[in-house]
Amino acid sequence: MKIIEILDAYLLDQQALTEKKSHWVTDAAKCRRAVTYRWRRTPYSDPPTAGNLLKMEFGDAAEWILGRALDWAVGKGMLVRWKAQEWASFEVPGLKYPVSMRLDFVVCGPEGEPEMIELKSTFGRGAKEVQVRGRPKDEALMQAFLYLHFNPAIRGGSIPYLARDNGYRTEFDVRLAGGRVLLDGRDVGAEEDGVRWAVERLSVVEGALEDGSTPARDYLHAVKGGELREEFSKNKVLYRSDWQCVYCWHRSLCWREVLESTAGGGDNSAMFEARKGGGA
Repeated sequence: MKIIEILDAYLLDQQALTEKKSHWVTDAAKCRRAVTYRWRRTPYSDPPTAGNLLKMEFGDAAEWILGRALDWAVGKGMLVRWKAQEWASFEVPGLKYPVSMRLDFVVCGPEGEPEMIELKSTFGRGAKEVQVRGRPKDEALMQAFLYLHFNPAIRGGSIPYLARDNGYRTEFDVRLAGGRVLLDGRDVGAEEDGVRWAVERLSVVEGALEDGSTPARDYLHAVKGGELREEFSKNKVLYRSDWQCVYCWHRSLCWREVLESTAGGGDNSAMFEARKGGGA
């Protein structure tokens, strides 16, 4: 009996394409083409390896570590109680399918008000982006916002980031107050605008499922010489792939026509330049 073989088989089995019956709150900020592929159970063109999945599992272990810290905090009187894996599903006006969510943690301090914790584990380029920008990734902020919007009993919480390669740690406070979204006390937009944005994006997915179309890409992968690349340079300009594309398990399928059209030595720098100018 090979333990590694058992582990690998387990990890790969967890990523089987199961039937999808609702949106996830995280879908709102994901590439709508990728989300549509997932709804259709389109076979992965770039399936993850067991090693890739193991790295993701190491990231999920951060929840176990934080859970131990929360237990310690209850023992010290810093928290009254906490719960993990809070699940909920909501019907949303304007959408055919419900929106489901899972809160990593809900904690209550001595004052008794519940707070959400949406824990993020990251490394490398992802951790550097958060550190340099001094704010959570946009998709994480939207995820936390939607959690709060659909859970009226909870008005605020935290998005902690833990970097599993170098131990970097930071967190961001997110609250809803007076119809506004506050990030570390700064007003970053109207609550109703955030909901409208999410519904519009998920409506595109539902429309594609209805008429059989394929939504436009929301992100760009660098392509040169018929190959997917993390980056390439042209005329002293660096074109770097969005991480959402680099880690997408449908990337070769999504970019197939561009791979074919650049096989003779071209690239897709024009797509990056169009985005700079506000084009598609």
